[in-house]
Amino acid sequence: MNGQDHHTSPPNPFAAREPINRGSEPSTGPAPSYPIYEMDAESCRVLDAICINEFKIPGIVLMENAGAALCRNAIEMLNEFHASRVEIFCGPGNNAGDGFVLARHLHNHQIDVRIHLLIAVDQYTNDARTNMKIVLKMGIACKPFETALVSSAPGALIVDAIFGTGLSRPPSGTSSEMIEAINTMRQQGAKVLAVDVPSGFDAQSGQPMSACVIADRTVTLAALKSGFTALRAQPMLGHLVVEDIGVPLEVLERLGTRVHPPSTGNTL
Repeated sequence: MNGQDHHTSPPNPFAAREPINRGSEPSTGPAPSYPIYEMDAESCRVLDAICINEFKIPGIVLMENAGAALCRNAIEMLNEFHASRVEIFCGPGNNAGDGFVLARHLHNHQIDVRIHLLIAVDQYTNDARTNMKIVLKMGIACKPFETALVSSAPGALIVDAIFGTGLSRPPSGTSSEMIEAINTMRQQGAKVLAVDVPSGFDAQSGQPMSACVIADRTVTLAALKSGFTALRAQPMLGHLVVEDIGVPLEVLERLGTRVHPPSTGNTL
Protein backbone atom coordinates (compact mmCIF):
# COMPACT_ATOMS: atom_id res chain seq x y z
CA MET A 1 0.00 0.00 0.00
CA ASN A 2 1.40 3.40 -0.95
CA GLY A 3 3.52 5.07 1.69
CA GLN A 4 3.31 2.29 4.25
CA ASP A 5 5.74 -0.09 5.88
CA HIS A 6 6.59 -3.19 3.86
CA HIS A 7 8.72 -5.22 6.23
CA THR A 8 8.26 -8.93 6.64
CA SER A 9 4.75 -9.66 7.91
CA PRO A 10 4.48 -7.31 10.92
CA PRO A 11 1.70 -8.13 13.37
CA ASN A 12 -1.60 -6.39 12.76
CA PRO A 13 -1.31 -3.16 14.81
CA PHE A 14 -4.99 -3.36 15.75
CA ALA A 15 -4.86 -6.92 17.06
CA ALA A 16 -4.15 -6.08 20.70
CA ARG A 17 -6.93 -3.55 21.06
CA GLU A 18 -9.95 -4.71 22.98
CA PRO A 19 -13.44 -3.72 21.81
CA ILE A 20 -15.46 -1.42 24.03
CA ASN A 21 -18.48 -3.08 25.62
CA ARG A 22 -21.41 -1.00 24.32
CA GLY A 23 -24.02 -3.30 25.88
CA SER A 24 -24.89 -6.94 26.28
CA GLU A 25 -25.08 -9.08 23.16
CA PRO A 26 -28.41 -10.69 22.28
CA SER A 27 -28.73 -14.33 23.17
CA THR A 28 -29.25 -15.26 19.51
CA GLY A 29 -25.69 -14.27 18.61
CA PRO A 30 -23.57 -11.19 17.96
CA ALA A 31 -25.30 -8.09 16.67
CA PRO A 32 -24.60 -6.97 13.10
CA SER A 33 -21.66 -4.58 13.00
CA TYR A 34 -20.74 -1.68 10.75
CA PRO A 35 -18.60 -2.97 7.85
CA ILE A 36 -15.02 -1.69 8.00
CA TYR A 37 -13.56 -0.22 4.80
CA GLU A 38 -10.15 1.31 4.17
CA MET A 39 -9.67 4.28 1.85
CA ASP A 40 -6.73 6.23 0.54
CA ALA A 41 -6.54 9.93 1.35
CA GLU A 42 -7.89 11.11 -2.01
CA SER A 43 -10.97 8.89 -1.71
CA CYS A 44 -11.61 10.31 1.76
CA ARG A 45 -11.50 13.81 0.32
CA VAL A 46 -14.15 13.11 -2.36
CA LEU A 47 -16.43 10.98 -0.17
CA ASP A 48 -18.56 13.89 1.08
CA ALA A 49 -18.99 15.30 -2.43
CA ILE A 50 -20.30 11.97 -3.74
CA CYS A 51 -22.72 11.64 -0.83
CA ILE A 52 -23.99 15.19 -1.32
CA ASN A 53 -24.08 15.48 -5.11
CA GLU A 54 -24.94 11.96 -6.19
CA PHE A 55 -26.88 10.51 -3.25
CA LYS A 56 -28.43 13.85 -2.25
CA ILE A 57 -27.52 13.55 1.41
CA PRO A 58 -27.18 17.08 2.81
CA GLY A 59 -23.71 17.69 4.18
CA ILE A 60 -25.19 18.97 7.42
CA VAL A 61 -26.77 15.53 7.97
CA LEU A 62 -23.36 13.86 7.72
CA MET A 63 -21.97 16.50 10.10
CA GLU A 64 -24.79 15.89 12.59
CA ASN A 65 -24.20 12.14 12.48
CA ALA A 66 -20.48 12.68 13.02
CA GLY A 67 -21.07 14.93 16.00
CA ALA A 68 -23.48 12.46 17.59
CA ALA A 69 -20.96 9.63 17.16
CA LEU A 70 -18.23 11.78 18.64
CA CYS A 71 -20.46 12.55 21.61
CA ARG A 72 -20.88 8.84 22.40
CA ASN A 73 -17.12 8.41 22.39
CA ALA A 74 -16.49 11.57 24.41
CA ILE A 75 -18.91 10.47 27.13
CA GLU A 76 -17.24 7.05 27.26
CA MET A 77 -13.88 8.76 27.77
CA LEU A 78 -15.27 11.18 30.37
CA ASN A 79 -16.62 8.23 32.36
CA GLU A 80 -13.50 6.12 31.91
CA PHE A 81 -11.03 8.82 32.94
CA HIS A 82 -13.30 10.70 35.40
CA ALA A 83 -12.86 13.93 33.46
CA SER A 84 -15.12 16.84 34.38
CA ARG A 85 -15.04 19.08 31.30
CA VAL A 86 -14.35 19.10 27.56
CA GLU A 87 -12.12 21.54 25.66
CA ILE A 88 -12.69 21.48 21.88
CA PHE A 89 -10.04 22.93 19.56
CA CYS A 90 -11.65 23.84 16.22
CA GLY A 91 -9.87 24.51 12.94
CA PRO A 92 -11.16 26.32 9.84
CA GLY A 93 -13.27 23.67 8.07
CA ASN A 94 -15.64 20.73 8.41
CA ASN A 95 -13.69 19.19 11.28
CA ALA A 96 -14.59 22.30 13.23
CA GLY A 97 -18.22 21.79 12.23
CA ASP A 98 -18.08 18.27 13.69
CA GLY A 99 -16.64 19.84 16.83
CA PHE A 100 -19.49 22.36 17.04
CA VAL A 101 -22.09 19.58 16.77
CA LEU A 102 -20.23 17.65 19.48
CA ALA A 103 -20.28 20.74 21.70
CA ARG A 104 -24.06 21.06 21.29
CA HIS A 105 -24.66 17.43 22.25
CA LEU A 106 -22.32 17.60 25.23
CA HIS A 107 -24.01 20.80 26.41
CA ASN A 108 -27.37 19.02 26.23
CA HIS A 109 -25.88 16.30 28.46
CA GLN A 110 -25.05 19.07 30.98
CA ILE A 111 -21.31 18.67 30.45
CA ASP A 112 -19.02 21.68 30.82
CA VAL A 113 -17.69 22.35 27.31
CA ARG A 114 -15.46 25.13 25.97
CA ILE A 115 -14.47 25.85 22.37
CA HIS A 116 -11.18 27.34 21.15
CA LEU A 117 -11.27 28.76 17.59
CA LEU A 118 -8.46 28.91 15.05
CA ILE A 119 -10.28 31.55 12.94
CA ALA A 120 -12.76 34.32 13.66
CA VAL A 121 -16.44 33.45 14.10
CA ASP A 122 -17.45 35.30 10.93
CA GLN A 123 -14.94 33.35 8.81
CA TYR A 124 -16.73 30.00 9.11
CA THR A 125 -18.76 28.99 6.07
CA ASN A 126 -21.47 26.54 4.97
CA ASP A 127 -22.47 23.78 7.41
CA ALA A 128 -19.75 24.67 9.92
CA ARG A 129 -21.11 28.23 10.00
CA THR A 130 -24.64 26.97 10.62
CA ASN A 131 -23.52 24.92 13.59
CA MET A 132 -21.35 27.76 14.88
CA LYS A 133 -24.43 30.01 14.97
CA ILE A 134 -26.33 27.38 16.97
CA VAL A 135 -23.44 27.05 19.42
CA LEU A 136 -23.44 30.81 19.98
CA LYS A 137 -27.22 30.89 20.47
CA MET A 138 -26.86 28.15 23.10
CA GLY A 139 -24.39 30.28 25.02
CA ILE A 140 -21.57 27.72 24.89
CA ALA A 141 -18.19 29.22 25.79
CA CYS A 142 -16.46 29.93 22.47
CA LYS A 143 -13.36 32.10 22.09
CA PRO A 144 -10.41 32.64 19.74
CA PHE A 145 -7.48 30.42 20.66
CA GLU A 146 -4.96 31.92 23.01
CA THR A 147 -2.60 29.84 25.09
CA ALA A 148 -3.56 31.92 28.13
CA LEU A 149 -7.23 30.98 27.72
CA VAL A 150 -6.62 27.23 27.81
CA SER A 151 -7.53 25.80 31.21
CA SER A 152 -5.19 23.67 33.26
CA ALA A 153 -5.06 20.10 32.05
CA PRO A 154 -6.13 17.86 34.98
CA GLY A 155 -9.72 16.71 34.68
CA ALA A 156 -10.04 17.69 31.02
CA LEU A 157 -10.93 15.78 27.88
CA ILE A 158 -9.37 17.54 24.89
CA VAL A 159 -10.99 17.22 21.47
CA ASP A 160 -8.81 17.80 18.42
CA ALA A 161 -11.12 19.12 15.69
CA ILE A 162 -8.49 21.22 13.93
CA PHE A 163 -7.63 19.43 10.67
CA GLY A 164 -8.81 16.28 8.88
CA THR A 165 -7.76 14.39 5.77
CA GLY A 166 -7.92 17.56 3.66
CA LEU A 167 -4.73 18.93 5.19
CA SER A 168 -2.14 19.20 2.41
CA ARG A 169 0.76 21.00 4.11
CA PRO A 170 2.36 20.99 7.54
CA PRO A 171 0.53 23.02 10.20
CA SER A 172 2.16 26.37 10.96
CA GLY A 173 1.50 29.53 12.91
CA THR A 174 -1.50 29.43 15.25
CA SER A 175 -2.58 25.95 14.14
CA SER A 176 0.83 24.59 15.13
CA GLU A 177 0.50 26.38 18.47
CA MET A 178 -2.90 24.74 19.01
CA ILE A 179 -1.39 21.31 18.36
CA GLU A 180 1.46 22.03 20.76
CA ALA A 181 -1.04 23.18 23.41
CA ILE A 182 -3.02 19.95 23.07
CA ASN A 183 0.09 17.81 23.41
CA THR A 184 1.25 19.84 26.42
CA MET A 185 -2.12 19.38 28.13
CA ARG A 186 -1.91 15.66 27.46
CA GLN A 187 1.52 15.54 29.08
CA GLN A 188 -0.05 17.26 32.09
CA GLY A 189 -2.70 14.55 32.45
CA ALA A 190 -5.51 15.43 30.03
CA LYS A 191 -6.89 12.82 27.60
CA VAL A 192 -7.18 13.55 23.88
CA LEU A 193 -9.87 12.53 21.40
CA ALA A 194 -9.01 13.19 17.73
CA VAL A 195 -11.77 13.79 15.16
CA ASP A 196 -11.25 11.60 12.06
CA VAL A 197 -7.42 11.85 12.16
CA PRO A 198 -5.01 13.50 14.59
CA SER A 199 -4.28 17.00 13.29
CA GLY A 200 -0.97 17.07 11.44
CA PHE A 201 -1.19 13.36 10.56
CA ASP A 202 -0.71 12.37 6.90
CA ALA A 203 -3.66 10.07 6.24
CA GLN A 204 -1.90 8.43 3.29
CA SER A 205 1.63 7.80 4.55
CA GLY A 206 0.92 7.42 8.25
CA GLN A 207 3.58 9.99 9.14
CA PRO A 208 3.31 13.30 10.96
CA MET A 209 3.65 16.28 8.62
CA SER A 210 5.49 18.21 11.36
CA ALA A 211 3.59 19.12 14.52
CA CYS A 212 1.04 16.37 15.12
CA VAL A 213 -1.52 15.71 17.84
CA ILE A 214 -0.91 12.61 19.95
CA ALA A 215 -4.34 11.11 20.63
CA ASP A 216 -5.58 8.70 23.26
CA ARG A 217 -8.50 7.84 20.99
CA THR A 218 -9.07 8.58 17.31
CA VAL A 219 -12.68 8.45 16.16
CA THR A 220 -12.38 8.07 12.41
CA LEU A 221 -15.49 8.73 10.35
CA ALA A 222 -16.96 6.32 7.80
CA ALA A 223 -13.78 4.36 7.01
CA LEU A 224 -10.20 3.66 7.98
CA LYS A 225 -7.53 5.78 6.32
CA SER A 226 -4.67 4.04 4.52
CA GLY A 227 -2.01 5.56 6.76
CA PHE A 228 -3.54 3.99 9.86
CA THR A 229 -2.00 0.61 9.07
CA ALA A 230 1.58 1.90 9.28
CA LEU A 231 3.18 0.73 12.52
CA ARG A 232 4.78 4.14 13.01
CA ALA A 233 1.26 5.66 13.11
CA GLN A 234 0.09 3.78 16.19
CA PRO A 235 1.49 6.10 18.90
CA MET A 236 -0.33 9.05 17.30
CA LEU A 237 -3.70 7.30 16.90
CA GLY A 238 -4.20 5.77 20.32
CA HIS A 239 -7.35 3.64 20.55
CA LEU A 240 -9.01 3.62 17.11
CA VAL A 241 -12.79 3.61 16.57
CA VAL A 242 -14.55 3.61 13.19
CA GLU A 243 -17.96 5.33 13.30
CA ASP A 244 -20.88 5.16 10.89
CA ILE A 245 -22.03 8.65 9.83
CA GLY A 246 -24.61 7.54 7.26
CA VAL A 247 -22.40 7.14 4.18
CA PRO A 248 -24.17 4.71 1.84
CA LEU A 249 -22.62 1.27 1.63
CA GLU A 250 -22.47 1.73 -2.15
CA VAL A 251 -20.10 4.67 -1.68
CA LEU A 252 -17.90 2.75 0.72
CA GLU A 253 -17.68 -0.13 -1.76
CA ARG A 254 -16.83 2.22 -4.63
CA LEU A 255 -14.11 4.15 -2.85
CA GLY A 256 -12.71 1.67 -0.37
CA THR A 257 -11.51 -1.86 0.22
CA ARG A 258 -13.27 -3.95 2.83
CA VAL A 259 -11.04 -5.14 5.65
CA HIS A 260 -11.59 -7.67 8.41
CA PRO A 261 -10.10 -6.51 11.71
CA PRO A 262 -9.58 -9.18 14.36
CA SER A 263 -12.02 -7.67 16.85
CA THR A 264 -15.80 -7.49 16.63
CA GLY A 265 -17.85 -4.36 16.19
CA ASN A 266 -16.39 -1.05 15.10
CA THR A 267 -13.67 -0.65 17.72
CA LEU A 268 -10.21 -1.71 16.62
